[in-house]
Order: sequence, then structure tokens, then C-alpha cells
Amino acid sequence: MKRTLAPEKIKAINALMTNPTQKAAAEASGTSLRTLERWLADPEFQAALCEAQNQVFKHVGSGLIGLQSKAAEALNDILNNPAQPGASVREKTAVDILRLGADYRITVLEDARIRKIEEKAYR
Repeated sequence: MKRTLAPEKIKAINALMTNPTQKAAAEASGTSLRTLERWLADPEFQAALCEAQNQVFKHVGSGLIGLQSKAAEALNDILNNPAQPGASVREKTAVDILRLGADYRITVLEDARIRKIEEKAYR
């Protein structure tokens, strides 16, 4: 049974997602660093933080996938007009977006494959 986290823990999770250090997250959430460290050792809190991180990863990944067509269009435009101003920067950016999108796709596929293997192993 999944319990709902207390509002202060949810605030701490949000702070951990938007601050560079645990100390900064503790300050931003109005929690002591010691309390935050104790929560981070709690499996229920860890699971909620992991789920929040997964949601951000999926959101960012979806945005990246959405840029794939634009990146391909940019490369096509550069191929048709290589002398245009900023072509080299646009090309590098487009290639980076396509590579990151491919890496994201591989990660998603590998995650699904591992999940299937684990489900079979733990039946």
C-alpha cells in the first residue's frame, strides 16, 4: 500500500530536484540538513524521490524527442545552403540533439528490457 508523503517531505523532494546540493535543498525546503539526510535514508522517501526524478527524465526526454524533426530539418537546410551564417553552430546543435535523442531512446529500451528480465526472474 502506497502512503502519501507528508507535505514537508514533498517540499524537500521538490527542493532536491531544483537545488545543486543537499544543504541548499534543506535550506530551500525549510528543513534541517540532518532531517533531510535522515529522510534520504528512508526507503519510502527514496522511492518518492526516484519517482520524481523519473518523471523529470521522461518530461525532458519527451521534449528531446520532439526536437528530433527540427534537428533533421536544420541539417537538411544546412546541406542545401552550407554557406549560411551560423551553419556550423546549427549543425553541431542539430547533431547533438539527434545523438541525445538516440541515447535517450536506447536508455528507455534498455530499461524496458531490464524490467522484463527482472519480472521473469522474481516470479
